[in-house]
Amino acid sequence: MTARVLVTGVGLISPLGHSARGYWESLLYRESLPQEHPTLPPALLPNQRYYGIADDEPAEETARAESRATRLAVKATGMALDDAGLIPADLSRTTVGVCFGTGMGESDRLEISHTEAALRGDAPSSFFLSRIAARLAETYGFTGANTTLSTACSAGSYAMALAHERIVSGEAEVMVAGGSEIYSRVGQGCFHRLGALDPVACRPFDVDRKGTVFGEGVAALILESEEHARRRGRRRVLAQFEGAGWSCDGYHTTAPEPTGRWIEAAMLRALSAAGVTPQDIDCVLPHGTGTSLNDLVESQALARVFGDRVRDLKVSAIKGKLGHSGGSAGAVACATAAMILERGVVPPTGNVNVVDAECGLPIRVDAPTPASIRHVLVNAYAFGGNNISVVLGRG
Repeated sequence: MTARVLVTGVGLISPLGHSARGYWESLLYRESLPQEHPTLPPALLPNQRYYGIADDEPAEETARAESRATRLAVKATGMALDDAGLIPADLSRTTVGVCFGTGMGESDRLEISHTEAALRGDAPSSFFLSRIAARLAETYGFTGANTTLSTACSAGSYAMALAHERIVSGEAEVMVAGGSEIYSRVGQGCFHRLGALDPVACRPFDVDRKGTVFGEGVAALILESEEHARRRGRRRVLAQFEGAGWSCDGYHTTAPEPTGRWIEAAMLRALSAAGVTPQDIDCVLPHGTGTSLNDLVESQALARVFGDRVRDLKVSAIKGKLGHSGGSAGAVACATAAMILERGVVPPTGNVNVVDAECGLPIRVDAPTPASIRHVLVNAYAFGGNNISVVLGRG
């Protein structure tokens, strides 16, 4: 019998709040619109907006010492440990690993380095994505397997799946899993060149959607073997991480494979790994970026997986209020799924006026929906066709 892996704590820092509770309340009840970045060159990228995390520290001065992506990951991990009732000093005899996803990594430090090197006429310094997870281990004394990975916008979900595997295999008893993404001028510029940015807001599955909008976001989740949680007397459990399914389009650098057959495969593999059927899923957190083709392909794949039952699903596209937090988006969605399961409420989707009839998803936009949720399916897709779906269930 496969060991049960529980989600026992969550830490979140997002445009909606600097705590899991603040995030949740804002996700349920607050409107959210993107802002213009204070350092964005207007002549270069007119009307391009993002969803940012309010930060009192001077960004450039702080980044010289440590990237905001890493600093915020350290804070979120501290919140998650506290939420799980875990004290780092008490974990000295426990194998605790780290697996964190990111898209652009320590982009602020990298951009400063390149700018200063260009002014001096030198070669830029090198930075490694692995610093984020390494810094978490250094800060909290974790000695288990330590990985920072980047599969672009699906990295956070891949981090969750790999953390789950390490517990099931016996490599660790506790894993800190999540994702961290901050504003990147390079990322913003690339999406601008692709014509994939919405000048108004992130409007997933809306008939007038015109692209995505970037958002900063950091999520840390504590994954723990049921045996370890029981041994320390932990009673509060948010959710159970039940399974994941991976696939790769192998189709195009940036565009999804138009039939959606490989994202459908990822969903079916996740359901199989979790030991559930489409009839067992009550809620779906889609990838839902607001780009025209991605939203349509995903909705068609959902219709094939769930058939007529797709109309009965509770669908919440959280990027409508958060923006697209790149490599951390999947981890933020998994944290949201855990809170949905624990609290029995499904958040509404923000910034959607009219759901595209061609997508045909039952998206509620006006208010939270109380519901008894047994299992949640979370989707995340990325450049290069890096697809993953995960299933979380009641703890």
